[in-house]
Amino acid sequence: MILGIDPGQSGGLCLLDSAGAIVWVQAMPETETDLRELLEEHREQIKLAVLEKVHGMPGMSVVAVSTFMKHYGFLRGVMSGLKIPFDEVTPQVWMKAMSIPARGEKSKSQHKNVLKAKAQQLFPTQKITLATADAILIATYATYGRRQG
Repeated sequence: MILGIDPGQSGGLCLLDSAGAIVWVQAMPETETDLRELLEEHREQIKLAVLEKVHGMPGMSVVAVSTFMKHYGFLRGVMSGLKIPFDEVTPQVWMKAMSIPARGEKSKSQHKNVLKAKAQQLFPTQKITLATADAILIATYATYGRRQG
Protein backbone atom coordinates (compact mmCIF):
# COMPACT_ATOMS: atom_id res chain seq x y z
CA MET A 1 0.00 0.00 0.00
CA ILE A 2 1.14 3.52 -0.75
CA LEU A 3 0.78 6.50 1.56
CA GLY A 4 0.57 9.94 -0.06
CA ILE A 5 1.52 12.82 2.23
CA ASP A 6 0.84 16.52 1.79
CA PRO A 7 3.11 17.72 4.62
CA GLY A 8 1.59 21.11 5.40
CA GLN A 9 -0.22 21.75 8.68
CA SER A 10 -3.38 21.97 6.59
CA GLY A 11 -2.32 18.98 4.49
CA GLY A 12 -3.35 15.38 4.73
CA LEU A 13 -2.55 11.70 4.34
CA CYS A 14 -4.05 9.06 2.07
CA LEU A 15 -3.36 5.32 2.00
CA LEU A 16 -4.18 3.51 -1.24
CA ASP A 17 -4.15 -0.25 -1.75
CA SER A 18 -2.34 -1.85 -4.69
CA ALA A 19 -5.49 -1.54 -6.83
CA GLY A 20 -5.62 2.21 -6.21
CA ALA A 21 -8.60 2.16 -3.84
CA ILE A 22 -8.61 4.43 -0.81
CA VAL A 23 -8.03 2.49 2.42
CA TRP A 24 -8.13 5.62 4.57
CA VAL A 25 -7.71 9.34 4.16
CA GLN A 26 -7.56 12.12 6.71
CA ALA A 27 -6.45 15.65 7.36
CA MET A 28 -3.06 16.12 8.97
CA PRO A 29 -3.28 15.33 12.69
CA GLU A 30 -3.15 18.38 14.95
CA THR A 31 -0.07 17.43 16.97
CA GLU A 32 3.26 15.79 16.24
CA THR A 33 2.42 13.08 18.76
CA ASP A 34 -0.87 12.31 16.99
CA LEU A 35 0.95 12.16 13.64
CA ARG A 36 3.66 9.84 14.97
CA GLU A 37 1.05 7.56 16.56
CA LEU A 38 -0.96 7.43 13.32
CA LEU A 39 2.10 6.45 11.26
CA GLU A 40 3.18 3.95 13.90
CA GLU A 41 -0.29 2.38 13.94
CA HIS A 42 -0.25 1.88 10.15
CA ARG A 43 3.44 1.24 9.50
CA GLU A 44 2.95 -2.45 8.72
CA GLN A 45 0.44 -1.55 5.98
CA ILE A 46 2.63 1.09 4.37
CA LYS A 47 4.92 -0.36 1.72
CA LEU A 48 6.02 3.10 0.54
CA ALA A 49 5.24 6.63 1.66
CA VAL A 50 5.50 9.41 -0.90
CA LEU A 51 6.10 12.79 0.66
CA GLU A 52 5.62 16.00 -1.26
CA LYS A 53 9.03 17.67 -1.41
CA VAL A 54 8.41 21.20 -0.30
CA HIS A 55 10.24 24.47 0.15
CA GLY A 56 9.38 28.02 1.12
CA MET A 57 7.30 30.00 -1.35
CA PRO A 58 7.60 33.69 -2.23
CA GLY A 59 5.38 35.74 0.02
CA MET A 60 5.60 33.35 2.99
CA SER A 61 6.80 34.91 6.23
CA VAL A 62 9.99 33.68 7.87
CA VAL A 63 7.89 32.17 10.67
CA ALA A 64 5.62 30.37 8.19
CA VAL A 65 8.58 28.94 6.24
CA SER A 66 10.25 27.87 9.49
CA THR A 67 7.09 26.11 10.72
CA PHE A 68 6.50 24.49 7.33
CA MET A 69 10.04 23.12 7.06
CA LYS A 70 10.04 21.96 10.70
CA HIS A 71 6.90 19.90 10.02
CA TYR A 72 8.43 18.50 6.81
CA GLY A 73 11.61 17.51 8.66
CA PHE A 74 9.58 15.96 11.46
CA LEU A 75 7.75 13.75 8.95
CA ARG A 76 11.04 12.59 7.42
CA GLY A 77 12.45 11.82 10.86
CA VAL A 78 9.40 9.88 12.04
CA MET A 79 9.30 7.78 8.88
CA SER A 80 13.02 7.05 9.19
CA GLY A 81 12.61 6.16 12.85
CA LEU A 82 9.65 3.88 12.14
CA LYS A 83 11.52 2.33 9.18
CA ILE A 84 8.79 3.32 6.73
CA PRO A 85 10.35 3.47 3.26
CA PHE A 86 9.69 6.83 1.65
CA ASP A 87 10.36 8.77 -1.47
CA GLU A 88 9.85 12.43 -2.27
CA VAL A 89 8.22 14.10 -5.23
CA THR A 90 7.99 17.77 -6.12
CA PRO A 91 4.57 19.30 -6.78
CA GLN A 92 5.61 20.02 -10.37
CA VAL A 93 6.36 16.35 -11.07
CA TRP A 94 3.23 14.80 -9.55
CA MET A 95 0.91 17.49 -10.92
CA LYS A 96 2.30 17.09 -14.44
CA ALA A 97 1.91 13.31 -14.25
CA MET A 98 -1.69 13.79 -13.07
CA SER A 99 -2.43 16.25 -15.93
CA ILE A 100 -3.04 19.15 -13.57
CA PRO A 101 -2.21 22.52 -15.13
CA ALA A 102 0.27 24.84 -13.44
CA ARG A 103 -1.19 27.41 -11.07
CA GLY A 104 -0.41 30.27 -13.42
CA GLU A 105 -2.51 33.35 -12.62
CA LYS A 106 -4.92 31.48 -10.34
CA SER A 107 -5.01 32.36 -6.67
CA LYS A 108 -3.89 29.72 -4.19
CA SER A 109 -7.53 29.11 -3.29
CA GLN A 110 -8.56 28.70 -6.93
CA HIS A 111 -5.69 26.28 -7.54
CA LYS A 112 -6.56 24.23 -4.44
CA ASN A 113 -10.11 23.93 -5.77
CA VAL A 114 -8.72 22.60 -9.09
CA LEU A 115 -6.86 19.92 -7.12
CA LYS A 116 -9.97 19.09 -5.11
CA ALA A 117 -12.04 18.77 -8.31
CA LYS A 118 -9.43 16.43 -9.83
CA ALA A 119 -9.43 14.22 -6.74
CA GLN A 120 -13.24 14.18 -6.73
CA GLN A 121 -13.23 13.20 -10.41
CA LEU A 122 -10.97 10.23 -9.63
CA PHE A 123 -12.84 9.20 -6.47
CA PRO A 124 -16.46 10.30 -6.98
CA THR A 125 -17.85 8.44 -3.97
CA GLN A 126 -15.17 9.71 -1.55
CA LYS A 127 -15.59 12.84 0.57
CA ILE A 128 -12.78 15.09 -0.65
CA THR A 129 -11.69 18.17 1.28
CA LEU A 130 -9.13 20.85 0.54
CA ALA A 131 -6.98 19.26 3.28
CA THR A 132 -7.02 15.77 1.74
CA ALA A 133 -7.09 16.44 -2.02
CA ASP A 134 -3.31 16.79 -2.48
CA ALA A 135 -2.56 13.66 -0.43
CA ILE A 136 -5.05 11.66 -2.50
CA LEU A 137 -3.48 12.90 -5.73
CA ILE A 138 0.07 12.25 -4.48
CA ALA A 139 -0.86 8.68 -3.51
CA THR A 140 -2.57 8.19 -6.88
CA TYR A 141 0.52 9.54 -8.67
CA ALA A 142 2.70 7.17 -6.66
CA THR A 143 0.47 4.21 -7.50
CA TYR A 144 0.07 4.92 -11.22
CA GLY A 145 2.03 7.95 -12.43
CA ARG A 146 5.47 6.74 -11.33
CA ARG A 147 5.08 3.57 -13.39
CA GLN A 148 4.89 5.65 -16.55
CA GLY A 149 7.99 7.73 -15.78
